[in-house]
Amino acid sequence: MYVIAASGDGGRHQISTEFGVEPVWGPDGKTLYYRAGGKMIAADIVTSPAFTVTSREALFTDHFLGTRSTASYDVSRDGKTFLMIGSSSESAQRIVVVTGWLDELKDRCCRTRGSGHWWDSCRCTRRAEPASRPPLRRHPNRVATQ
Repeated sequence: MYVIAASGDGGRHQISTEFGVEPVWGPDGKTLYYRAGGKMIAADIVTSPAFTVTSREALFTDHFLGTRSTASYDVSRDGKTFLMIGSSSESAQRIVVVTGWLDELKDRCCRTRGSGHWWDSCRCTRRAEPASRPPLRRHPNRVATQ
């Protein structure tokens, strides 16, 4: 694996000693991470006075999923933690991302207002019904209908 300047000046500089894939620059701009030979590698680089790889260190055994072209992982801001894709298994934990939860919470608070819960003090502002749907008609002895 090689690095070349964006301008194209200065030639190419060898980073990996053998095969390397999925390179990602660390947040400090001085470390290039890549995958090679079943390991995650960190190559420390200096650019002045000349471009040089000062060290290569195998960080851990790489048993995660990869693409071999674009990086399928990312490096934390401090360069000490990686986010990588693992294979699925029965014992694997899953991550659930919930969006719009605040609106849902407000709606639930307003529906249960007066029930003696902590959320009775929240401000309930009902959203207007969509123009395409008529408002609910209420009858004292019937369920609301549309």
